[in-house]
Amino acid sequence: MSVSAVDFRTGFRADLAALREAIGPDRLLIVDAIQAFGVARMAWDAADVVVAGGQKWLRAGWATGFAILSDRALESLEPVLTGWTGVEDVGVFDGTEHAPAGDARRWSITNLSPVTAAAFAAALGLVERYTVAEIEAAIALRVAELTEVVEEHGGRVLSPADPARRAGVLSFAMPGHDPSVVAKALHGEGVTPTVRADSLRFSPHASTPPDACARVATALASLGS
Repeated sequence: MSVSAVDFRTGFRADLAALREAIGPDRLLIVDAIQAFGVARMAWDAADVVVAGGQKWLRAGWATGFAILSDRALESLEPVLTGWTGVEDVGVFDGTEHAPAGDARRWSITNLSPVTAAAFAAALGLVERYTVAEIEAAIALRVAELTEVVEEHGGRVLSPADPARRAGVLSFAMPGHDPSVVAKALHGEGVTPTVRADSLRFSPHASTPPDACARVATALASLGS
């Protein structure tokens, strides 16, 4: 089973432990964690494969990320594409075919960039310093405040109402207003949403200042005029 830990459109949070129980011990649970890792406490150990890029919540920049595989996944999965770093005895150039690496390195294509690796390490260091629990709480508070602002101005929230079932993403629509028009009003107040064909999305970070809510309120209020 392949699943996104957190839905990119609504912020719906998957129950990884329940999914693990539902599919049983003989199937692999493969999780895309990019919308959750670093900002949501989840049962990562229920998954056999966890993959995430570092350019979103972790703010590590593009070309960063990781993949981790359980022992069971390593036994069951074989890469269809690998590189010269994905074999045993990488540094031995003896003209013979080397066996694939026995661990997750077998999926390696080439050497990592030391620059992006340093950026990713710095981003993970911030998460360790402030803890996922504190980051998650700060984001949940800002999402709750923004939800109240959106609903006060007639917006329709598309994210789950239960805070325990969502993580970091606030998806909404403003009935009677094209999302591009709403986005233009928000841009005018220094707020940048993600714009979809039928909705908009806020993804506030722990560092998003409280006055962002006031800016959103001003932008949405301007739609009436």
